[in-house]
Amino acid sequence: MFLNRPDRVEALGYVLILALSVYSLIEQRARQALATAEEPIDLAGGPTSFGPTGRRVLERFENMLILVDEDGNREIPANVDVPERVLELLDLSVEVYGVEDV
Repeated sequence: MFLNRPDRVEALGYVLILALSVYSLIEQRARQALATAEEPIDLAGGPTSFGPTGRRVLERFENMLILVDEDGNREIPANVDVPERVLELLDLSVEVYGVEDV
């Protein structure tokens, strides 16, 4: 990556700050939701936790797959494990992927 001008270095810094803020928000929302939960969250690889890191939360989305046909319609294949509990903890739904329902 070549950042020859100071304004480009500054812009990259802002992008990194924004990415870190989103990462931190994901971790915070998951931990706050789990503070009152009775069951821990299942993490990628098998363990469970009431205080997952942002990385462990995002790992649950590694195998998400969205199919888009020629008309632009989106669908999640039946064999894809949608991390519905994680989306629920983050106060989101599968609609963030542009699909109606699972």
